[in-house]
Amino acid sequence: MKRGMRFDLLAEGLHFPESPFWSERDACLYLVEWLGDRVLAYRRGKLETLFQTGPGDGPSGLCQDRNGNFWITFYSSGKLVSCKPNGERLLVVQDYQGTAFRGPCDLVGAADGGVFFTDSGDFEEDWRSGRPAGAVYYCSPAGELREIERGVCFPNGIALSPDESRLYVNEHRCNRSLEYTLRPDRSYLEKRILFTYDNACLLEPSAAFELGPDGLCVTSEGDLWVAHYGGGKLARISPAGKAQEMLPLPRGSRPTNVACGAAGRVLYVTEAEFGLLYRLAPGH
Repeated sequence: MKRGMRFDLLAEGLHFPESPFWSERDACLYLVEWLGDRVLAYRRGKLETLFQTGPGDGPSGLCQDRNGNFWITFYSSGKLVSCKPNGERLLVVQDYQGTAFRGPCDLVGAADGGVFFTDSGDFEEDWRSGRPAGAVYYCSPAGELREIERGVCFPNGIALSPDESRLYVNEHRCNRSLEYTLRPDRSYLEKRILFTYDNACLLEPSAAFELGPDGLCVTSEGDLWVAHYGGGKLARISPAGKAQEMLPLPRGSRPTNVACGAAGRVLYVTEAEFGLLYRLAPGH
């Protein structure tokens, strides 16, 4: 994607929108409302509710598998769920080896039908304090878990490289993105800090600890587009870890996530301060 992007506002007043996901299968955009407990679709210029989740579930991450079913992380109720497009649940995972999740946050689908996801931690003990209590997991299509790493400082957005050899995780509370080189068994061979973001914060001083990379997506060329929460911008980072572009949002300091759509020509962005949904496309 090139410079000269145009921001189009598609919706506003949403209740903490998160995790936009462009479905090539259905030619539409899916997203969730964390505070609204809803799964939504944007198509033909309109938002529609697909289904309500349970009260207080707090859907945070969303993706679609090859069969058209959804995987959803429920941050507030501490679950990873696979469900049909009408919300009927197929699989529910709530713990790892008997220990309950602290706050499943974001996820990315893999080619084998499983998902990688982050278990960030809770707000008070982990996000506010910066305690490194988060974890990163892989879940197979059958619901079997593998722990990738533990002791991460509020891991948030997560994405795979196009060939799935590398896993990217935003370590929100450390204001940086991590890269894991994966083995075929989903363990990792190497880990490095891919990129550390600037400290320019648009939030009030009492909320400055919230600054950090939230969600992200990866283009077919391998670039990362990252929502810098509290920084009010999108960052494009190369696979080599170099900043290629910084795009400030026209309005809103809390971008939560970003998705690539229309064969990589378009970006969709969710923003929590005003409940916005943006589409970015090359300007005229």
